Parts: sequence; structure tokens; C-alpha cells
Amino acid sequence: MGYLTLELTERQAVQERDAALRIQATFRGHKTRHKIHIDRQAATTIQRYVRGKIARNFTKERTRLEKNKHLIDEAARRRAQRVLMREKEKAQLKGLGALQLKQWEIHREDTAATAVQSAWRRKQAQAQRRGFVNKRADAARTIQQHYRSYKAYMVAGGSPRKRHVTDPDPRASAVRRSSLEARVTAELMLKMDQARKAELR
Repeated sequence: MGYLTLELTERQAVQERDAALRIQATFRGHKTRHKIHIDRQAATTIQRYVRGKIARNFTKERTRLEKNKHLIDEAARRRAQRVLMREKEKAQLKGLGALQLKQWEIHREDTAATAVQSAWRRKQAQAQRRGFVNKRADAARTIQQHYRSYKAYMVAGGSPRKRHVTDPDPRASAVRRSSLEARVTAELMLKMDQARKAELR
């Protein structure tokens, strides 16, 4: 009787172990398939974004080339004209003497120097104009800043005469000015908040 019980116990243990192995294998297979599915979805998403980016860049470049097609054609036409002019100059130079060839070289050097000087002066003029525009914008910002400060001071109830009185102690003046600016800012914020609440009502 004890032998049969032991055999049944061993058989049951083997069955339980086999069942546990099957459960573990099923779970591992499910987990692996799920991971493969997630990885495949991620790869598909990355590929979709990359292909979309490549297609958008291609479309943008094609649109730019179509818009600039006339510029490209114009550049090709000018290049062809330059080549033709060089060929004509070569044909003309074959029949010139030494003196005429020297005069032609001097004329060509003068023309090239004039073109270089013109380009350099144009670049300098553009730089000066940019500097002038920047200075003018800085001046406008400074004027606006002072006007807004003055307006805020007047809204807070300040007097224009008191504002321009010089103070012999610059440190005390700076402290008073900073405290005044803080007070004016606080009062302005309060008035703006009150106006906003009144509009909401």
C-alpha cells in the first residue's frame, strides 16, 4: 500500500512539474511575442516618420527648384553668353598685334578692378546701412522705454517737475528711483487687474 502511494505521489509530482513547465513556456512565448509585436510597431513608426521626412524634404526641394527654375535658366543663359564672348575674344585676339594685345589686357584689368571696387563699395554701403538701421532701432527703443516710464510715473500720480529735479546724492536717488519704479509697477498691475475685473463684469 505504501509503495502505491509513493508511486502515485511521484506520478503526481511529475504531472505538476510538466504542467508548470507548460505554463512557463506558454507565458514566455506570450511575453516574447508581445515584445516582438511592440518592437515591430516601434520600427514601423520610426520608418513611417523617416519616410515622411524624406518625402517632405524631396517635395520642398522640388518646389524650390520649380520656383527658382527661371533663375537657374537665367544663370545657364548668362554662362552660355560668357562662353560665347570668350570664344569671340579668342577669335579677335588671334588677329591682333603685340601692342593691341597689350592694350586689350590693360583694358580688361581695368574693367575687372572696377567690378571688384564696385562690389566692395556696395558691401560697405550695405554694412553701413545695416548699422544705421540698428542704431535707429536702438534709439527708438530707448525713446519708447523712457516714454513708457514717464507715462507710468504720471499715471501713478507723479509730478513732471519733481521727476527732473537733480539729486546731489546719486546713491539715494538710485534707491528712491528703484523703489518708485517698484511702487509704480505695483500700482499699474493693480489698476490693470481692476480694469480687467470691471470688463469681466
